[in-house]
Amino acid sequence: MAKSNFRYAYLENTNDGHNKFYEMSEDASHNTFTAKYGPIGKTAKPVSYPMSKWFDKYDEKNQKGI
Repeated sequence: MAKSNFRYAYLENTNDGHNKFYEMSEDASHNTFTAKYGPIGKTAKPVSYPMSKWFDKYDEKNQKGI
């Protein structure tokens, strides 16, 4: 059985009273990823993006401090 590698990232910001997270996980199709975001500890609505946006979204959230 071949091993599958999936991208995954979890970013959070707890500085200056913020309590936010941004989670990204590659979907089984390898064509899309699902992002969830919001206050830490709360259920977040998933949003799907094409894999071509992975690094754009990751960089965007890092620049915002999440």
